[in-house]
Amino acid sequence: MYVQNNWDLPALEGPRDYLTTSVRAITVEKAKAANNKLRTAYAPTVLSILGGGLERLFEEACLPVPKHLITGAPFPLPDHPGGLVNHVIPTYFPWRIQARSAVERAQDIESEMNKLSNPVITTVQSALIEITGTLPTFLLKPIASSLNSRCSVGASIFPVFDAIKKPTLNQIQYMEACVGSPGKSIGTTVVACGINGDQRIVFIMDRRVFPDEKLFQLFGKYVEEELESILSNA
Repeated sequence: MYVQNNWDLPALEGPRDYLTTSVRAITVEKAKAANNKLRTAYAPTVLSILGGGLERLFEEACLPVPKHLITGAPFPLPDHPGGLVNHVIPTYFPWRIQARSAVERAQDIESEMNKLSNPVITTVQSALIEITGTLPTFLLKPIASSLNSRCSVGASIFPVFDAIKKPTLNQIQYMEACVGSPGKSIGTTVVACGINGDQRIVFIMDRRVFPDEKLFQLFGKYVEEELESILSNA
């Protein structure tokens, strides 16, 4: 069904069939508490908790657990110009899934993500984005598809913001966001965002990766159990 350590999928024409779930257990308060236990930053902590849930999901399905999944994610650049604008570059890193402990998984993820802040990488990536942005669509589309084919997962951990400080938004009760798998090979997307401490994580997976819908719906439960294990034992 997929190659160990990666689940790039064979090309599929037409609509794709997805499984989707929303994970609500990792509130900002609990994520910060897990930060202190694991001694890692926020995004690596969240990805580690999700990775633990994913490892459990595949174990329960008697499927081989990948040690890493190559993940594409936006990396924020310094000196944001202000306003509603994307100030990021696309990056790729190995997301650790299989691990002997939550601490090992989290620290490995943080180590890999820290490598992305190399100024040489950010400078080169920024220059490439400016160049490709001038290309016509018929050239840009195959380039973007080729870049996306390098990874199995698309992930983004957006900051949870405080709407109380923004009167025009204080009527919003919760926030969720999702994105389908770009290109023809990415099998999973993860988008985390939220409002007023309530973080929601939408997890989408191609059925060719994981066909068992009933078991997939237990993913949120496995993530919550991973989080509680970290808070009580790590």
